[in-house]
Amino acid sequence: MESNRTISAAQRSPVNICVLCAVWNAEEWIGRSLDSIAAQRYPHFRCAVIDDASTDATWAIAQERIARNDRFIGWQNDTRLDSTTENHIAAVEAISKDPWDVMVVVDGDDWLAHPGVFDEIAAVYADPDVWLTYGSFQLWRNKLLERWGVRAERGWIRAYPDFVAEHNLFRYYHFEASHLRTWRRFLWDRIDSAHLKGPDDRYVNTAGDVATMIPMLEMAGPAHIRYIDSLLYIYNHKNPLSMGRTRRSEQDLVDLQVRALPRYRPLQQGEIEAQTDATAATPARLYRGL
Repeated sequence: MESNRTISAAQRSPVNICVLCAVWNAEEWIGRSLDSIAAQRYPHFRCAVIDDASTDATWAIAQERIARNDRFIGWQNDTRLDSTTENHIAAVEAISKDPWDVMVVVDGDDWLAHPGVFDEIAAVYADPDVWLTYGSFQLWRNKLLERWGVRAERGWIRAYPDFVAEHNLFRYYHFEASHLRTWRRFLWDRIDSAHLKGPDDRYVNTAGDVATMIPMLEMAGPAHIRYIDSLLYIYNHKNPLSMGRTRRSEQDLVDLQVRALPRYRPLQQGEIEAQTDATAATPARLYRGL
């Protein structure tokens, strides 16, 4: 009876997709990013666009897209937060109301690979036992390279080995849970906010994917994680402002800080039910040293 109740709560039709699109100074790419979202055939989604006080035309371009699509909302921060993680926290609160909603991250300088991406995501999440997915992306090649016949490279992520998932070793293994990153909101709500901040008590300003995905992988456990091998996402590693180019040392430091934290324990079905049934779920501390 317990599992039937959980499935009944989760199998809501349709699967609600909430897109988190944070951006800063990406006027060359934000239009392509938002157009790829608007072009999705799957209709049951909303998208929150957060411009982190860009100093170029990014926000003007984003506003034009937002104005012509009622599934989009957005705002520009008055001052730069310099934290994708903090912007994502605000976006989740703005567009998601249900713990079973599916969050999808599309960075404002990247874009979705084709109009059927959300169809694939919704089909995977039609199974209530799926709580988190990752993969797969392709590195972008500009038009000049395409004319020269240079083929785009597939991204470097692969499925975690079985032993990593079975023994909850995500924190100690090479990070694989990259684009396209998706998860159910109830996992996000249960991350301890202190684990998303640095020694200065501010939200991390780089490597937010590592800081958020590792706890959610640990809480989900192998039965509720899916690696998607098909191409869903185009990663624009040519952006000169990419943090991998400008903040690599900071990324490495945050990565070390995250991996030094205690592991979270896997969630149990009863805990998910309790959060789903609650009118205002309170984040639970589910981590412990193992």
